[in-house]
Amino acid sequence: MHLAKISGGSANTRVQTHQPDVIKFLSGGSSVLPAKLACTAQMDMGMHMKTTFARKANILAGLPTLTAAALAGMALALSPLVEAVYAETGKTLAQTAATAKLTVSFPGFKGKSGQMMVAVYQADSWLRKPMFSQKVAASPDMSVVFDALPVGTYAVSVFHDKDSNGALKTGMFGIPAEPYGFSNDAQGHMGPAVFSDASFELAAPGTSLTIKVR
Repeated sequence: MHLAKISGGSANTRVQTHQPDVIKFLSGGSSVLPAKLACTAQMDMGMHMKTTFARKANILAGLPTLTAAALAGMALALSPLVEAVYAETGKTLAQTAATAKLTVSFPGFKGKSGQMMVAVYQADSWLRKPMFSQKVAASPDMSVVFDALPVGTYAVSVFHDKDSNGALKTGMFGIPAEPYGFSNDAQGHMGPAVFSDASFELAAPGTSLTIKVR
């Protein structure tokens, strides 16, 4: 309770009359205000609360009242927008849930030892972090199948890991020393193929690719 804010001449007079008691109360010397002063403070606080509630009631009374007809009209006007949002959301969810099978074949491949390292990438992680990958024992004219991949745009890289150490062996200037290839048989210039050259659309129910490993 802030006694300094008690307004009105009579209230100020009573505060001055009981000034020693107020100072004693504020300094912790007493836990009880004089009865008359406490009563005055409560009355002033009650008047303040009553005025505040009255002001809020006047504000609310000035707001327009929405009838049932007005609400129905607003709902009718917004319904096309709501339907469009639901339709687009459903379409997005359906696209996200759709999956397809990816089959990658290596015609002409003659390897009989080591393993084939096959990786599927998206654009933002090309040749850095594959979304899906497999390592399969090498065999002539082999193929690798990825089941239930989300439909989308991907690119594939593959190399014949002859010594089965899980890494592509390179020679001078980082040139691969083991057979390799990319989807679309894309080739790089002074480096690996770029994603845009190797990319393809994976659509339901499935897509088949052939890659020359050389």
